[in-house]
Amino acid sequence: METSGTRERFIKEAIDLFYKKGFVKGSIRNLVKSVNLTNAVFYNYFKNKDHLLYEIVERMNKEYFRRMNYALSKNDDPFDRLREMVFQHTCLAAETKKGVKIFFEDVSQLSPKFRAKILDQEKNMYNLFKKQISDLEKKGILRPVNKTVATFCCFAMINWAWRWFKESGELSVEEVAENIADIFFNGILNTEKIYKSRKTLMKMRSGQENQNKLSRLKLKRGKDNGQ
Repeated sequence: METSGTRERFIKEAIDLFYKKGFVKGSIRNLVKSVNLTNAVFYNYFKNKDHLLYEIVERMNKEYFRRMNYALSKNDDPFDRLREMVFQHTCLAAETKKGVKIFFEDVSQLSPKFRAKILDQEKNMYNLFKKQISDLEKKGILRPVNKTVATFCCFAMINWAWRWFKESGELSVEEVAENIADIFFNGILNTEKIYKSRKTLMKMRSGQENQNKLSRLKLKRGKDNGQ
């Protein structure tokens, strides 16, 4: 008789196994041994190892979209929506680093049928973020940047967090998420100081240019007067 508890045990142990050994080297034999069950029991729940990997990735994606829908429903303004999406995405990437590693390193091992389903979900993820960036453009608060590049840059900042984030580190996962959101929206430079320094520099350059013009004018007048 099928029980959700046994299915959960297989999935939990498979995540640990694939995280440590990778999908290719993590065998069903090792998996059933770790849960103290038999191959026959495994095949009562999953058609094969490919099916098991798809279940793991699909479960992660469901949680991902649950958090994205929360971010969208919580906020009306596209800036607030996108910021919350970046925050939730970062938290999920750091909190589920085992599953994220499997997603990025082993999804390519899926059969074409399952891989196509995951690709559709990835496109939906991309479209969710690009839609918010497009809405920022409509509001007139987006710099003149390529929206496709901006979207992929956002994912690039977030998706690497699982590799370097440590729970015992200086910052909590929430603080890391806030920092990534701040950097994505504001960059790393103090724009106010840059503006002031550039303004000063422009004045200095303008003054130097005026001085040069005056010197050239005096030189020209001297030549005209035969001096």
